[in-house]
Amino acid sequence: MKQAASSSTNLMRHFLLNAAAVLLTCVGMTEAQTVDIPKEDARQLAAKHMLSGNSEAALSIATALIASDSSDAQAHLIAAQTLRSKGDYKGAQTHASMAFESATSAKMRYVTAMVMAQSLSANGQKSASQLWLRRAAEVAPDEQSRLRAIRDFRYVRDTNPWQYALSIGIRPSSNINNGSRDNRLYWGGLVFVNPEAEPLSGLEIETGFKAFYRPLAENRERLTFGISFETRQYVLSEHAKETNPNARASDFAYTRLEGHVIQTWRGERQPNTMQRISRLGFTAGANTYGGDHLSNYLRLWGSNRFGLSERSYITALGSFERTWRKDASIRDSDLIELGGTYGYHFKRGGQINVYGRLGDKKSESNAIAHDNLRLGVVYSSDTRIAGGLPRLSFEYEGRWYDYPREIPDPRRDNQYTAALSLVMDQWDLYGFAPEIRLNYKRNHSNVTQYETLQYGLDFGIRSVF
Repeated sequence: MKQAASSSTNLMRHFLLNAAAVLLTCVGMTEAQTVDIPKEDARQLAAKHMLSGNSEAALSIATALIASDSSDAQAHLIAAQTLRSKGDYKGAQTHASMAFESATSAKMRYVTAMVMAQSLSANGQKSASQLWLRRAAEVAPDEQSRLRAIRDFRYVRDTNPWQYALSIGIRPSSNINNGSRDNRLYWGGLVFVNPEAEPLSGLEIETGFKAFYRPLAENRERLTFGISFETRQYVLSEHAKETNPNARASDFAYTRLEGHVIQTWRGERQPNTMQRISRLGFTAGANTYGGDHLSNYLRLWGSNRFGLSERSYITALGSFERTWRKDASIRDSDLIELGGTYGYHFKRGGQINVYGRLGDKKSESNAIAHDNLRLGVVYSSDTRIAGGLPRLSFEYEGRWYDYPREIPDPRRDNQYTAALSLVMDQWDLYGFAPEIRLNYKRNHSNVTQYETLQYGLDFGIRSVF
C-alpha cells in the first residue's frame, strides 16, 4: 500500500510538471495536452514567461518544479520574482528565502538576496532590505555585482525613515582617569601632593547606539526625531591597581542618554555648486559618572551650509547649552558657542575639513567658568596606506578660566590632540570593517595638576558603505 501511495504521488508530481509546461497561451485547444520536457527546459520556459510578462504561466511552471523538488533554487527564484512583480511581496519573500537556503553558488545566493531585498523594500520594510543588501554585497560573485548591491543599499538607506548606528570600540589607554603628569600643587612655597591624581592605565570599552526617525517628505524640508546612548566602561591594569589600591574601574564609568529633534531645509540645487543645507536642532540629555547622576542639559543649535563650488563649502554654526549639575548646583552653567567649517572634496577622492569654534561658558563656579577656542583640521583619503583608508586629524584647544582657584592667577590651558586612523575596508564583513586608531592628547597648564598626557590605540568597527 505504501509503495502504491508513493507511486501515485510521483505520478501526480509528474503530471503537474508536464501540465505546467504546456504553452498556456494556446487557448484554442479544446483538450489539455501534456509535453514531457526535462527540468532544465522547464526552468528556461518559466523564465521566458516571466520575462515576457506571462506571470501565470511562469508561476504555474515554477510551482510544478517546486512540487517535484522543494530544494529547486531556480524554481523558487522564478516564483519569487514573479510574485514580486504581481505585488505579492510576502509570497516573494518566502520563495526568495528558500532559494537562498537552497542555492549552491555565489551567483545564485547573490541574485536571491537582491530579489529578497527588492521585495522587502517594495513592501516598506526598508531596514530589513538593508540587511539583505549587506548580505548580497557579502556573497557577490564579482566586484561589479558588489558595487551594485552597495548602490542599492545607499538608495534604500536614503528612502528609509529609520536610521540606526551602532558603535563599538576598545581603547587601551595610559590615562583613563585624566590624571596629572605632576600630582603636586605649589602654593606660597608649599608643596601639596594628591596621590589620587596620578594617571591610571587600563582598558576603555565604549559602546554607542543611535536611532533616528525622519518621516519621508516630498519637499525639501524634513523633521527628524532621535535618541542616542553612549557608555564607557573601564578595566584597570595591574599597575594602576598598585598605584592606587583604592581606585575602582566603576569610579570612572560614564553614560549619556540624549533625545533629539532636528529640522532640515535643503535649498534648490544650483549647477556646479553644492546644495545649501540648513538645520535647527534641539537636544535634551542626561549623563552619569561613576554611577552617580552628574548633570542634565538642554542644547539648541543651528547650522547653515553654503556651497562655494561643486567640491567646496562653508558651514556656519551656533549653539546655546544650559547645564544643571546634580553634584553641586554652583557648577550649573550656560555655554554659547559660535564656529565655522570649510570643506573641500578632492577629485581623486578624499576630503579635508578645517574648522574653528569660539565658546563662552558662564558659571558661578571658578572651576567651570571659562572661554575657549578650538582650531582643527581633518583629512581623509581614498588612497590606501598599509592596507587601510587613512584619516588624520589635529586640534588645538585653548581654555582661559575667568577666576583664580588653585593659584593666584586664573588657570590657562593649551591642549593639543592628534589622531591617525585606518579603516581596513578590504577586511569588511557584511559592510563592517575594523578600524585602528592611534590617539595622542597633551594638555599644558599653568596649574601643574592639570598637566596631562594621554595616548592609546583604539580598535573599533565601522560601516564602509
